[in-house]
Amino acid sequence: MSTKTKSGMWRRVATTLALSLPLATAQAADWPKAQPITIAVGYTAGGAADMLTRLLARKLEALSGQTVIVENKPGASGVLALRHVAKAKPDGYTLAYMTGPVILESGAPVMGRDLLAASMIANGPLLLVGPASNPANNLRELVPLMRKDPLGYSYATSGKGSTQHLAGALLATKLQLPLQDIPYRGGAQAVIDVVSGVAPLAVLGVLPVQTYIKDGKLKAFGITTRTRFAGLPDVETFEEQGVEGYDAGSWSAIGVPPGMAKADIEKLHAWIGQITASEEWKAALSSVGQVQPEPMTQQEVKEYISESQKAWNALATTAGFGSQ
Repeated sequence: MSTKTKSGMWRRVATTLALSLPLATAQAADWPKAQPITIAVGYTAGGAADMLTRLLARKLEALSGQTVIVENKPGASGVLALRHVAKAKPDGYTLAYMTGPVILESGAPVMGRDLLAASMIANGPLLLVGPASNPANNLRELVPLMRKDPLGYSYATSGKGSTQHLAGALLATKLQLPLQDIPYRGGAQAVIDVVSGVAPLAVLGVLPVQTYIKDGKLKAFGITTRTRFAGLPDVETFEEQGVEGYDAGSWSAIGVPPGMAKADIEKLHAWIGQITASEEWKAALSSVGQVQPEPMTQQEVKEYISESQKAWNALATTAGFGSQ
């Protein structure tokens, strides 16, 4: 190839690149005008995750001027939806409802690498509960009973590697007790079994057990977060009851595929921040046993989830049930 031919070829390439840059910039600036946004939820319609995501979608529509569709993709403890979004084009039109901390199956998308959190939308405290027949009324009174018979105080959770399982494992580590988890396929049957006394304890979210606590069918021994839950103000935190440094609970966030334009992630983060700061959102969270997240920058959200997951992975490895 002659020097003149090479020179002409590179001029054409340079011209093509130069012409494409304004188009790419315009596409980023126009997000989300091109098409409807879809938020994939890895759980069935009607649950707390679905309800919150649908409210978020309505509010995002008002702020963005674009249609926002909620697509339920249940299966594999939410992993199917996460995989779908992780493989999607990073153009801002396919988002994911993410929740954690959780130890997902091998090969599942890794949060912080295969999926990025754009913004927190909720935090959820967990409760340690037992049947009304248990003689203890709080964790202080329960611990001596567990020390006498640790194998008799296994705890039900909504599944191996779930947030509830991790919270129970942390309690066992803090108390230096060999407490065993009883993994269920979801929390519904776990609630039934702990109410009936089939399971001596359970670590579960507020929503499935709150009514049973208020009706006197379950005892709440403590709450896992560092602050009490307004809907159950008399239930003390674990830390208040002497478990120093204990803090566990769930978080929910909206995730995006890696490679999405930083400016568009920041725009999405700002919109979600407006929504989650509202009184309407606060009331919606309270109705499903969750609380508003603390305000964070987009970078702080990424760092929080990354560092949190590393710590829980380490606990899971120590406790013997693996990590991603």
